[in-house]
Amino acid sequence: MTEKVVWTEQDVELELKQAADVIRVLPEPGVRGYYNLWPEILRDSFESRRTSEGPPLPARPSPRNITKMEAALEWLRCLSREDQRLVWARVNGARWKTICWEFGIHRSTASFRYRRALFAIAVTINQVKMSRHQSARHSDPPWL
Repeated sequence: MTEKVVWTEQDVELELKQAADVIRVLPEPGVRGYYNLWPEILRDSFESRRTSEGPPLPARPSPRNITKMEAALEWLRCLSREDQRLVWARVNGARWKTICWEFGIHRSTASFRYRRALFAIAVTINQVKMSRHQSARHSDPPWL
């Protein structure tokens, strides 16, 4: 017997942050058909400290992580365009001050809209219909 998985706002936030991390380490798309025949330059430790290439990139994500990322990005479709932008900016690590300035809203409004959007995603994932009379500010999700 399988248990029904219940998604909370924190679970949704964590999955979206992981999706943003996966996108961050994906390689840049290149021009199709373009390739380089020159061999990779091998540097010793002295030379590598002198270059401005920066720290090495993290390992590329696994196919499972990419599949989870795609599923998490699909969740954003249940939100309005404005809420999508707000949630995506926050899970990518944008500061509240930057978000408030960009959207022209107060800090408490931005935080409320962010939490409400995460709640809406969790409700959509759990396939629970919010009643007309249920407040979006309700502290406990309806499935608890």
